[in-house]
Amino acid sequence: MTRTPPVGLGPGAFDGIDAPSDATTDAMHGAMPDAMRGIDWQAFDPSAHAPDLLERARRVWAERVQSEFRSLQIMNRFLTELTGAGEPVRFYGGAAELVADEGRHVALCGRLVQALGGAPRLPDEPRLLDPPEFLAAPMVQRALATALTMLVVDETMSVAYLRDLAARCRDPVVGAVLRAMVEDEDGHDAYGWDYVGWSLRRFGEGTLGRWRALVQGAVARHLTWADGVLGPDADLDRPLPEEPALADLGLFGEVRQALICRRTWRDLIGPRLVALRLQ
Repeated sequence: MTRTPPVGLGPGAFDGIDAPSDATTDAMHGAMPDAMRGIDWQAFDPSAHAPDLLERARRVWAERVQSEFRSLQIMNRFLTELTGAGEPVRFYGGAAELVADEGRHVALCGRLVQALGGAPRLPDEPRLLDPPEFLAAPMVQRALATALTMLVVDETMSVAYLRDLAARCRDPVVGAVLRAMVEDEDGHDAYGWDYVGWSLRRFGEGTLGRWRALVQGAVARHLTWADGVLGPDADLDRPLPEEPALADLGLFGEVRQALICRRTWRDLIGPRLVALRLQ
């Protein structure tokens, strides 16, 4: 198909057209039907949960709406980086699936906030504001940087957290949301590792130090927090704290989450980075 450039969008084309002030609220209305996965939202019973935990759940899931929205934007940017770099077509479909999945997660988290009695909102500044030096880099470098930080590190950690919560949550509505997200997230980290392994081979040996520093910086954000919770010389194999009331609302206690973070680094992310000579 032939593509023609937009017509009539020169300088001043939008003068006098103001953006609506409530755009971030309106964006959460009319959530995508396919994202709901047949969940019976009316089945959520607030009286089954402690009021203080219910209020905490509203805050946490509202934050997840915004974090999933940012993930959606980054995955959308990643797809443009892949195509802008002229990467192999086999990677495009996986990136497009990432975008669609993150869009579903925004809708799922937003609808759950409403079921919890809250009001979901997108970030007050909906634009993704990337550093100018990142935007100025070649697309091929940007694509690998995004895959290392977002897919290899953040998505792998996210999948570990979601799996733990989904396995323990007894609330029918919250559990359905968690399981739907796990179903989507399964494969995200594998896709990221596949792309990173392929992409790294094109860069010279002299660049490994820089890629290593980039990924270690991303990992440090997670491990610094976990170590602050657990303290030095923590026993990572001790039993995980039982938190049924928290899990039923999709919430973590800090110690359990920090232990999962540390174990995921020790057992999964760390060894894979060693195999790629990034650790």
